[in-house]
Order: sequence, then structure tokens, then C-alpha cells
Amino acid sequence: MPQPMFFAGMATALAKEDVPGDLRQLAGLLMKSSLDATNDVLREARASRWIAIEQTVRQQIKNMAVAALRSPVEVAAHTAAIVVAAIGGIELRAKQWPELITGLLSSVNKTHLECLGYLCEELVRADACTERGS
Repeated sequence: MPQPMFFAGMATALAKEDVPGDLRQLAGLLMKSSLDATNDVLREARASRWIAIEQTVRQQIKNMAVAALRSPVEVAAHTAAIVVAAIGGIELRAKQWPELITGLLSSVNKTHLECLGYLCEELVRADACTERGS
């Protein structure tokens, strides 16, 4: 069960420009894998664990992930888009992080558009899972 320090450490590695790109990618993919699952029950449990993390800690993690979207290292920026979409999918369904989409749209670049695409996929998948469970 990943703890707040795990997410903070992985987000720090993802955001730091002096960390090699492959390690930044690994950090981001570990975060994404800890937030998501193909099994609906496990996905909801992971989402609940994320939301249970103190809001200020979650905000710091989100800030680092969003900052990594602007990385000149393409693999890091791409991985950050995946992470931001995974976190955004959880938080938007929980009526949190309302400024995410407007923030991504305020300075549109390739990575922001990629993140919006992943976020749309995440939200559509979550809606489909909710409908199956109803």
C-alpha cells in the first residue's frame, strides 16, 4: 500500500531535471501503477487511498507532476502526462482539483494536449465502470 512519502518521492524524481530520463519514467510509471488498476474494485481502493492522503501533501505531489509536463526531456513530460491524468481522473471524480483542465488549457502545448487526451480516456473508463456497477 503506497504511502504519501512514496508518492512524494516518485513525484520528486519525475520532476527533477537532473535525474536521468529513464529513471524519471520509471518513477512516473510506478506512481501511475499505484493509482490505477484494471480491476474495478482495486482501482476504487487505490483511488480511495489517494484521496485519504492529506490535501496539502497531494497538492505538492500534483504540483511536481504538473511541473514535469514542461520538461524538455520528452519521456519525462510524456510520463508526467500519464501521471497527471491518473491523478486527475481520481480527483475530478471526487469533485476535487477543479482547476486542472483550465490549467492545462491555459498554456496548451503537445504534452498538455496529450495529458487532456489521457484524462478524457480515464474519465470515460471510470464512467463505464460506474455504469456497469449500477
